[in-house]
Amino acid sequence: MDNKHKALDTKAFCLMAIDTFIIGSFLLGYKNLIDLIVCNQIFMFKITLIVVLALALASILVTILIVTAFFDLSDGHSGRHNSMLNFEDITSGSKQHFRNRMALLTEAQVDDDIDDHIYQLATRLYRKCFFIKLAYAFNLIQLTFFIPLIIAIIT
Repeated sequence: MDNKHKALDTKAFCLMAIDTFIIGSFLLGYKNLIDLIVCNQIFMFKITLIVVLALALASILVTILIVTAFFDLSDGHSGRHNSMLNFEDITSGSKQHFRNRMALLTEAQVDDDIDDHIYQLATRLYRKCFFIKLAYAFNLIQLTFFIPLIIAIIT
């Protein structure tokens, strides 16, 4: 499951790099691009450019959600027992405290803890998949808006 998290993070970083490049390119080249546009197309060019930049920014924000750990109230982390597999719970005390807690656990408690941990990882992976699909949708819509931009620049 960790490999899937890493793969989604890698896709998210690629999307963020592409969107950052798009935003930077248009912001830096705006004055040069606007000179290439015919007067009757300037308004449409500006509107299309704003939509492209807004979609790129939305994709970046969604991407930040993808790569950010989901430690909120809705993931079941708060209100559950201290896990012996969760790094936050393990590091909340000393090493000796951790060892003492591990020694007191029964096999059934360890199994329950593993089940809880697997569920939390799966829940986070599902959310990451949802957000990566949303970021891809923003980029796909953005791509369709590039066609009028290119036509406006060429003609």
